[in-house]
Amino acid sequence: LALTLTLVLPGCQSPATPAAAAEASQTTPVMVEPVGRADLTRELVYVADLEASAAVTVLSPVTDRIQQFPADNGDEVRAGQVLAVVRSESLGKGLEQAAANVEGLEIQLAQAEADLVRSAELLQREVITEQTYEQVETQRRATAASLDAARAAYDQLAVSVGDARVKAPIGGVVADRTQDPGDYASMQTPLCRVLDVDPIVLQLRLTEADVARVEVGQEVSLAVDARPGETFAGSVQRIMPYLDAATRTNTVEVHVPNPRDEESGVRALKPGMFGRATIVAERRDGVVAVADDALVLDSQILATQAPGQTLRKAYVIDEAG
Repeated sequence: LALTLTLVLPGCQSPATPAAAAEASQTTPVMVEPVGRADLTRELVYVADLEASAAVTVLSPVTDRIQQFPADNGDEVRAGQVLAVVRSESLGKGLEQAAANVEGLEIQLAQAEADLVRSAELLQREVITEQTYEQVETQRRATAASLDAARAAYDQLAVSVGDARVKAPIGGVVADRTQDPGDYASMQTPLCRVLDVDPIVLQLRLTEADVARVEVGQEVSLAVDARPGETFAGSVQRIMPYLDAATRTNTVEVHVPNPRDEESGVRALKPGMFGRATIVAERRDGVVAVADDALVLDSQILATQAPGQTLRKAYVIDEAG
């Protein structure tokens, strides 16, 4: 902070003449504030909307009626927890048929391998021709390939049957549930979303002038209107390497751990809340400091103010006068 100091030397004796007494009676009283040292910080304050750190849309890979939907809006779920169960009887029947097909081809392959062994013996005794032996071997290979395809089809159906139990892809909170038991599930209609709300993410859009003052790891203090008097500590996690061409702002991503409320046990911060984020851009300890009220705007000083400076006038009392 650059200051221009104007020295004022008041007299210490009582006025000696009536004129001097009249002049003294017109003097405006002022308050005096001592100059001291303090630890100062340069803070950048930006408004921000609170967002979930991840938001995943849940779809049903199986197209059929929903039998169960135990997960409701607001429920906390673990990754892999069942959110909904879709009817899969038709898939189950298909799986049984695929299993039977695999079993039949396994029997055929065993027979083809036995035939190949016998053909090899007959070929060695010159009972059959080389061409006949090759036909038997070709048949064994075709049966083996069919068995591989049948096993793959069985595995795919088994996965589909498992998909009928729709599971949470991540841990978090269920939101935007759109369907109920009895509704028809499909890949075109989302069942719900799962939001990861710890940590909470802030997307701050800094002006060009402030971008140079921010680094990854800097402290951030978050205040929200929903919880007056409380602040939540976070930090800068990512600074985008580009500016928004339309707004000339640089997006800075901040992560804020989301604690649970001691009484209710629910998370204190919620996506969609409005807050104010304060970034501590600079700290200076033990610097000479004066109160803001002691600094006065002056047009002549402002005319000499260079870019990046903040010049103000201060009046200093000479106690030795």
